[in-house]
Amino acid sequence: MATYSGSGKKISAKQKKAAIMAANDWTEEQYRKQYDIFKNKLRAYESFRRAHGAKVETQSPQDVLYRAAKAKRREGEDYKPSIEMQRIQSFSAVSITKGRKLAQDFESGYSRRRAATFGSGTIAAFKGFIEAIPKAQEIVYGVPLTEDASSDLIEKLTQGEEYEVVDGKIYVNGEPVYITPPITDPVKREEALKALADFIHAKQSPSGETFADGETFGSDEAGMDFDYSGFVE
Repeated sequence: MATYSGSGKKISAKQKKAAIMAANDWTEEQYRKQYDIFKNKLRAYESFRRAHGAKVETQSPQDVLYRAAKAKRREGEDYKPSIEMQRIQSFSAVSITKGRKLAQDFESGYSRRRAATFGSGTIAAFKGFIEAIPKAQEIVYGVPLTEDASSDLIEKLTQGEEYEVVDGKIYVNGEPVYITPPITDPVKREEALKALADFIHAKQSPSGETFADGETFGSDEAGMDFDYSGFVE
């Protein structure tokens, strides 16, 4: 993908490389080494998201590093890596083939750690959005079955099994019962939140945080007719 300056001039790969080296104070040798490491991390990150069903466009490692270099130059001492960059850097620099293989094994320690990191990143990125929009809360936390539900609904959802009530919520065999379950897959959950944010025209900060504002902020009606069933496992 071509990159252009603010004046409309195409930025060459050589110029991007120089900007990346300057922003990170890298020598030529350090650039080559760090580029190779980052490329493997980026491909592992993309493989992980694809394995969880996300539509992922393969990115140029240089373009991602260049965006970070521009942000560093623009923000100076206030610079903080974008949420995407933090996630990419959290992946191991395994070979591209190994990264694909590890991503497919959801039960491996590798995938579990990556899923936990991805999930916590989602909560951080959408914190204000989740707090403001009830539909986002539904996506993340689900709608639990409570003791004040109708007896017919309780009978249906507990399937006639014995249940206990803890803090007003109904549990069967120690597990919560939901009217609408939360999306537990970390990638699908974030994709659903992104789709909801787009649906209600929420804003996104340069570093990647998503938040509601204007008429949608704090509105119980915002996004209530949004259908996220396509993201449910």
